[in-house]
Amino acid sequence: RSGVAVRVEAWRSQRCGQKGRGVQITMAELNLANIQKAQDIAKQTMLELNHEITVGMSERDIIVLAQKKMVDKGSDEWWYHGLPGLVLLGKHSAVSVGSKDINHTDEYRVAENDIITIDIAPTYHKGWGDYARTLFMENGRMCLLDQPEDPKHKEGLEAELHIHRYMVEHCDPDMTYEAVFEVLGAEIQKLGFRNLDFKGNL
Repeated sequence: RSGVAVRVEAWRSQRCGQKGRGVQITMAELNLANIQKAQDIAKQTMLELNHEITVGMSERDIIVLAQKKMVDKGSDEWWYHGLPGLVLLGKHSAVSVGSKDINHTDEYRVAENDIITIDIAPTYHKGWGDYARTLFMENGRMCLLDQPEDPKHKEGLEAELHIHRYMVEHCDPDMTYEAVFEVLGAEIQKLGFRNLDFKGNL
């Protein structure tokens, strides 16, 4: 069915530049557009959260705020087991959990110097968005996205960015998932870090 053309009148001006003329697009194009929209919702939500999180907010406060923002931007459901996302604070951010164990409460709250892990999962007309970031609160103020000043925060973030670059440079489409896992796992250990995923995934 991906090759079946559908008529989308809402896109007529944007796609053909002539008002009043319909446009033929494929189902694949439509799905990609929805995925891109979902990802835009996730990205914009994360940027706003980075500006609006304050000391004292709980994991529950943050996920409720994130959900409202995503709904306001057009997200119509949540693809990750019906959950809008995941928020982990402080020591809790070093804990890896599955969906059945996610329980956002008021127990953990943002401290003046803290690490905030957020992973959000909006859906837009069946298109999935997936966006995760580690945010940093330092001396009571949120750092700019990916720009912490604390040396330990910098070290951790740079290790993560290095792994991303390393994957691009050393992995290719012909590699199996197992091969990619082994390559990146070895590089993580080489940097002196541990993979904390509860299933050992990367």
